Amino acid sequence: MVHDPRVSSCLARLGGVYHDPVRVDRDAATLLKSPVGGNLMPIVAELYESRSRTSTSSGGRGTATHVLVLQGTIAMHFKGQTYQILMDIYLPPGYPNRPPIPFVRLAPDMYLKENHRHVGSDGKVYMPYLHGWRASSHDLIELVVAMSSLFSAEPPVFTRRPGTTGPATSNVNRENTAFATATTSLNPIVDPAAAAAGGMLSDEEAIAAVQAQEARERAAAEERLQAEERRRQEEERLRLEEERQNKRALEAQEQWELQRTEQARVQVTAKLRQHLQEQARQTHVKITDELERELAKLKVAKKQKIEAPIEALAKQKAFLEQQLAVAEESKLNVESWIDEVTASKKLEDSTNNVMSIDDKVYAESPLHAQMMGLSAENAALSDALYFLDCAMQKGNLPCEVHLKQVRELAKRQFLVRAHLIKISQTVTLSSASVAY
Repeated sequence: MVHDPRVSSCLARLGGVYHDPVRVDRDAATLLKSPVGGNLMPIVAELYESRSRTSTSSGGRGTATHVLVLQGTIAMHFKGQTYQILMDIYLPPGYPNRPPIPFVRLAPDMYLKENHRHVGSDGKVYMPYLHGWRASSHDLIELVVAMSSLFSAEPPVFTRRPGTTGPATSNVNRENTAFATATTSLNPIVDPAAAAAGGMLSDEEAIAAVQAQEARERAAAEERLQAEERRRQEEERLRLEEERQNKRALEAQEQWELQRTEQARVQVTAKLRQHLQEQARQTHVKITDELERELAKLKVAKKQKIEAPIEALAKQKAFLEQQLAVAEESKLNVESWIDEVTASKKLEDSTNNVMSIDDKVYAESPLHAQMMGLSAENAALSDALYFLDCAMQKGNLPCEVHLKQVRELAKRQFLVRAHLIKISQTVTLSSASVAY
């Protein structure tokens, strides 16, 4: 666990302000030991809060509470340069459930940008990261990195030149000017000739004074050069240190952005995988239900449209086979009876010398014999057509079979009747010729 004695000392002074002092100690120490929070230090200060406003001065007319404040500077990158912004990050009594309360502080020669999107006129910071603060997923390092990113895109403070309201030259140039003025006024120059003219020195003394003055000037020049070299070395050291800090801050910010991107990618991938799995499960369930319903319908249809007709046809087949057997038996009985009756009739006719109807009726000529055969066939065809109509009317004969048989028999009857008409005309002509 990360620990910082300075934070622990401040928390000991605050007593029971925080419900979770271990979390406060860990978060603050982690920020102070990180590259982005190296310029911050913990202090104890008053935080004035009211229902409508939070302030760091008694002008807010709220309840004053001593809290832990992380005070110092954070880095801001603007137009290729790195600047340090004064910040006070207040940790309210409800932290970490409540978000921190950051304030931008001003140096004597600085001013706040008017109508800044994320910084109020009192220096309080407003940003989406604070509005969406969650104790389980947010921390102070990400807050500092987010503020640095926002302030780099839109700086909240600027340096004021004397007599102007815009950004001025850097503090280093003003320090250089002040340093040059101060070192120049340390050793005032004395004019030896003027002193000799006034009777204060002899010629040897004047020469010695001039030489001493030149030595002092050389020493002062060397001292100025050494001081300038020391100042330049110090500036170079500070610049290198600032570059290292800025590099560490940039690396930390890039690492944070990479972590956030990777975390978002993992979350999106997990949600997408979960969504696809849920869709696949629902689709599988839906398809399974539809298949079961279709199978049930097929079973019912099979039972109603296939099995039931097959069973009915099987019963009808058995019945027809039984009827066929009865019919065959009846046919044999009838044929046997007919044979017996025919034999008995022949025996009786032969005994009584009775002639058959065929022997009693005969034709006078071949034409009349042909007419008798055709008339008998015509009558038989008429009877067949009549019985076909009766069978169809009773439902014993399908309509298709009836039509087919009727067509064949009608065609045959037409030819028979035409033949009869032709023979009748021939017979009539023969009779007429015989009469003449």
